[in-house]
Amino acid sequence: MSEAIRFGFDVGRKFNADGSPRRFPGNTIISPLVPGSEIFRLARDERDACLAGPFGACLTGLPDESLHMTVIQGVTDWMRDREHWTSLLATTAPLSEVDDLFAGLWRRRPAFPRVMMRADHLRFQSEVAIALRPADAEDNLRIRQWRSAMSSLFGVHFPGFDQYEFHISLCYGLRMPEGAEQKALEAEKRRFDGECAARPVVFQVPRPVLAYFDNMFRFPTERIARD
Repeated sequence: MSEAIRFGFDVGRKFNADGSPRRFPGNTIISPLVPGSEIFRLARDERDACLAGPFGACLTGLPDESLHMTVIQGVTDWMRDREHWTSLLATTAPLSEVDDLFAGLWRRRPAFPRVMMRADHLRFQSEVAIALRPADAEDNLRIRQWRSAMSSLFGVHFPGFDQYEFHISLCYGLRMPEGAEQKALEAEKRRFDGECAARPVVFQVPRPVLAYFDNMFRFPTERIARD
């Protein structure tokens, strides 16, 4: 595989070793998948296939309601350095203050353009995800221009910003696969990637929302209490 698998990286950070979510508060701008849509069904079915496969014991799956495409990352309590925080506030600012700031700025966001994406391949890093590609050069330009505008508005510009790969996370890795698990993982990638090439799923990116989260299982748009 071309990806550097890092299953287990998020254990002790986003998840416990048994797959239950840990407290990991932050905010983000996401496009939630529309239940019943073709891309939602693809994501749900592939998540279930991975969990039921020979390498399923290596994973913890995300619930239906948390399936989304991240459009631009916000901040988290875990990453309070200048490269991963808003330039508009001190890195010591309470997360509630960032929520207040972003909620106000969100009302000044530019209109989100019509953007088409396609499911491209199965990606393995610290998680299992469906890697996405803009349908054409114009779609790529439109979504990246919107990201740049939001980056300036929110004061966030993380490392690798310009090379960001859009994706839908399905499962997080709890431990590295071994032996037959690794071979099954590689076989699943070949199968999925082949289907994407033969029968591409193209979809319009749903209108983004500003979401607040306390863990990776829920991304509500309503403000949540912060400690």
